[in-house]
Amino acid sequence: MYDRLREGYPEFDASDRSVRTLVARLKEELNLEKEGYLPLEHPPGEAQVDFGKATFIENGVAFEGNYLNISYPHSN
Repeated sequence: MYDRLREGYPEFDASDRSVRTLVARLKEELNLEKEGYLPLEHPPGEAQVDFGKATFIENGVAFEGNYLNISYPHSN
């Protein structure tokens, strides 16, 4: 936040510590949750797909390969 203030307002001259202290105080006053997350909703019949690379072992020989992972989160 300090860096963003410095970039957006060149005349800003408070210290990094002052900004951190103010933000901590405001969070406490506003009773903000420390952890944030978005609840995920997965409609039935929809899938998530991810691609990746991994080391596979076949007949004792290791090799690099690509994989496709498909999951149905509503069913999990």
